[in-house]
This record gives sequence, C-alpha cells and structure tokens, in this order.
Amino acid sequence: MSVQRLPYMVVFEEDTGFKDVYGGALGMVAVEAMRIAPDTQSDTAIVFSHPVGGGSFLPMVNGLAHSGHHVIYANTRYRGNDSALLMEKCVNDLGAVIAHAKEKFGYKKIVLGGWSGGGSLSLFYQDQATGTRLKHTAAGDPYDLSKAELPAADAVLLLAAHVSRAVTLTEWMDPSISDEATPFTRETALNIYDPENPNKPPYDAAYVTRYRAEQLARNRRITAWVKERLADLRAAGRDNYEQAFCVHGTMADLRWTDPTQDPSDRTPYSCYLGEPAVANDGPVGLARFTTLRSWLSQWSYDDSPADGLTNAARVTLPALVINNTADLACTPSHAQRLYDALGSSDKSHIHIKGADHYYIERRDLLDGAVSHVSDWLKTPEQGKTTLTLSLDDFYLSQAARQKLADDIHPLCATRGVPGTHDVARLADVLSKLDGIGAATPLAVPRFSKSHDDRLDDVMVSARPDFVLLEGWCVGGHEKCIERTAQNDWETMHDGDAIWKGWSQEAARAYQPIWDKCNAMMLLRQEDFEAVIDSRWLQEQGNAAESGVWQFADRAAVAEFCAHYQSWTLGIWKDLTPRADFVIGRTPSYDYYSMRG
Repeated sequence: MSVQRLPYMVVFEEDTGFKDVYGGALGMVAVEAMRIAPDTQSDTAIVFSHPVGGGSFLPMVNGLAHSGHHVIYANTRYRGNDSALLMEKCVNDLGAVIAHAKEKFGYKKIVLGGWSGGGSLSLFYQDQATGTRLKHTAAGDPYDLSKAELPAADAVLLLAAHVSRAVTLTEWMDPSISDEATPFTRETALNIYDPENPNKPPYDAAYVTRYRAEQLARNRRITAWVKERLADLRAAGRDNYEQAFCVHGTMADLRWTDPTQDPSDRTPYSCYLGEPAVANDGPVGLARFTTLRSWLSQWSYDDSPADGLTNAARVTLPALVINNTADLACTPSHAQRLYDALGSSDKSHIHIKGADHYYIERRDLLDGAVSHVSDWLKTPEQGKTTLTLSLDDFYLSQAARQKLADDIHPLCATRGVPGTHDVARLADVLSKLDGIGAATPLAVPRFSKSHDDRLDDVMVSARPDFVLLEGWCVGGHEKCIERTAQNDWETMHDGDAIWKGWSQEAARAYQPIWDKCNAMMLLRQEDFEAVIDSRWLQEQGNAAESGVWQFADRAAVAEFCAHYQSWTLGIWKDLTPRADFVIGRTPSYDYYSMRG
C-alpha cells in the first residue's frame, strides 16, 4: 500500500519570560509535524511524539501507515536538543498538533503513540488533558497548561516505552561519582567498569540494593544543588536567568554488565548507545548537557511531573503495551511496570520475541508487531469493548488477612490462595455490569502488590461487551487439592492441615462465579520450577523500580511460591483436559497452543 507524506507546521503563541530554543521570536512556537497516511479515509489518527527524538521515518511508523493507518508524528520544539527541554512545554506542543489534526484533518479519534520516551510523554499528556492541570513548571516558573488546548485522546499505545526520563536516568546513573565537580574520581566498589571492583556479576542482592540506593542519592544530590542555584539567582533578582551544566556517568546500569538483571533476549554487555563503558561518558548520554530548569522538569527523580507510573494510574483509556524482548534501551520491567500502573480496565500486554528497540536489526518482526496493533485497533472500530477484571484486584485488605491469621492460621496473612479474595465484592461487581452507564458508573477495586494492600477504586462508566476475568486460581475448586500435606513445606508449616483445609473449604464460594464463565482458558508453564523462575524475574523488576527487595534470592522466592504449589499443580491437572483453550509457555517465554 502506498502512502503520502505531508510535512507541515503548527504555530501558536504562549506567554513565557525567556527562550529555551534557538531562533524565532519570543513567545512564538513552531512545531514540526508529518502526516503519513494511505489514500484512504479514516476517522482515527495515531499520533506519535517524543520529547526530543524525531521518529517520522521509524520502521513502526512506516509499517503502521503502510498497513492502512493514518499516522502523525509530532516533533516537539526541542527536536534534537534536550539540554533546555521542559516536559510541560512538550505537552503543550503535542496538544497543539492533536487539536490541529482534529480541526484541519477531521480526525474524530486520537490514539497516542508512545514509543520509547514518548510513552511517559503520552501518559503525562493524557493526565493533563483530563485531570488537574499544572500552572507552573517543576522549577516554579509560571506556565499555565489550563489555558492550553489539550484534546483528550481515545486510546494509548505504549511501544518499547520506558517509565520516564527521570527514572530511566536514575537507573542508568553511575553511583561511583560522589562529587560532580570531580566526576572522574570514582569509588572503586561502585564502579562496575573498574576491573578492581571486588563486586562481580552476577551481583548479589545486597550489592544491587546498595547500588540502586546510591544511584538515587546521586540524582537527589544534583537536584538539591540545582534548587540551591535557582534560589540564589532569584534572590539576586535574576528570575529568568539560567545555568547550563554537564552530567558525566549516565550509562552504568547493572543490567548492562549483568544479564541476570531484568533478564531478556537483549545482547549481553551492550546498550543501545553501544559499549556501555564508552557511552557512560560519551557525548550523547542522557542529561549530558542540561540546565537547572530542564533538570527539574525531565531528570529529577522526585520533581519531574512526567512520571509515567504516577500519570498512568490516572489514565483509564484502552491501552496496549508492547515489550520488545531484545530491546537494549527499555527492558521488560519497564513495560510490566507501565502495564501494572495503568488505571485502565481495558489493557493488553504483549511481547514481540526477539525484537530490538527500533525494529532495525529484526525487520522481519515488524509485520507481526504491526498486526498486533491493527488487531487491537479493530476493537473500538467494531464497537466492541472488553473489561478485564483481575482476580488479584479483589484480594482482601492487609488488615482483613491479618485478622484471618489471628483467628485461623498464620499462613492466612499471605495473599494468593482461595480464601484471601473478597468473593462477595467480585460477585457484586459481576452482577452490576449490565447497569453500567455514564450516570451509574461502577467502582472496581485495585490492589497494589508492592504495598500488599488495596488502592483506590477505578470507576467504569461504560457497559462492556466482553468481560475477561483473569487470575492464577481462576477455575480452581475444592477437589483440586488433597487436604493432607503434599510436600515437606506443607508438613513443616501446616502439619495439621488447618490452613490448607480452610483454603479448600473457602474455594466453594468461588464456584458460582466460575459457573458464569462462558469459556475457560488455561495458561500453564512446563513445571513448577518455571513458576518460581517467573516470580523471581518479577521480583527483580519490582526491585529495580523501588530499590527494595522482598526476597533476597531465588531460594527465598521458592519458599514463597510453596504456598501455591498444591493449588497450582492441582488446577493444571484439573483444567488441562476440560478448559476450552490451553496455552503452554516455555521457559524462554514462547507460547504455543496445547488445545483449543
């Protein structure tokens, strides 16, 4: 299919006290955009943008256009130079392009295309479009987004996206630098590129915890200095003055030297900028050249308003999250964190096996990725909607489980097995689905595994055509397990089978819900060791985000997973012959149909 490229500019005025881009008149903004579309009509446009990177010729952008989609790529005013970039102004630029697309091209629906750094920008944009808008930048300068035209989008596509520029920089920072004035004086024990460093990969959990904490501390030291310098300038009556500075050592993520960190199909000992040790101080590293205001807006871990995870929690649009498993920039935990954080009840998460960040090394995988996006986009065009309910979101609160532990058995405090869910709440939600409407929204619970407790409810205001109920013990019933101990762990921790018997009896309350299911799909792994491996992988992703390890090593994870071994194996045995669809998964995350 042939496509046409239409380059154009969107020009608008804004009130600002200083210039942060080269050329042009103060207060006039010219945003470059390109429309790439086939010679067919469509009421939907996929609008890509990235804070600094131009991507109108990216393989995915071209692939989507050649498959029949209308695509617009919006370069922010900072195209190619992020040294003075403000994320708040990137939102304004993106909004101007979207408003223009609706007014001039007649698009009724907008899908935000968040590729790479555009992921957090898309989420920040939608959060501002629908929520309380900022009136000041992160540095405290007046910049009123409530006066900007920010049309809300209709869906969001997160493709090879990282959680935010600030978090990514922090995870990549070299913590061996303790004094920014002498950046090449580095602490050996924290310098992963120093052969004298006694800490060698694979790194132990204690070293990882220390390393991540020191990375965060360095980011915060720079932030404290930036705020001090701004305060000095303002105290001297120089409100609009700036100061540029250089940040060395910004490509020292443990992932680059230890493939077991956030494991994936990526090429070991490399990064998307080449050799990590060279890129660590190379001229194109993140935040290498920056300014006081730009640091606070895009690089400060605590101050940047473009925090993909925080913004995502307030984004309820239909969403598709794509993880490229060989990505050298955005590793799997980023995609998983974004997916988990999204406030949407209609979201999907897929993996493109072997795909790199740009689909340049593996162009043969591009068509498959485009097909996934096309299939996802068909759902709203056909007028069908899906509500995904996670059984995990119906876990009892921490306090309620602790009461069960006090009254019945200490193991009841650990979430997971039948009996630790609010089944009555789940039944109530299911019974009210037909009555959902704009005037009668339905509150659906959410649960945070990181905090092991409930979050605020999400409101669903449209009746879904399909409901997908997912969870590891969906379909499980009392006959799936034997009450007597089946392994040494159960004998040691529940020798009299009080906890196991309680869970077995509690499973009866779930059966009326399973009976309402029109079809059942079982996704199973090859053995229980693979379950432990998956949970250990998830733990590493959680720790990369929070800097806190719940489990020190795989052995500790295996101890935790022992709570679920009997139920897991019993459900596999029971559902494999009777589920409508059975999907197997290999240890390398390849999926295959076993039946159905």
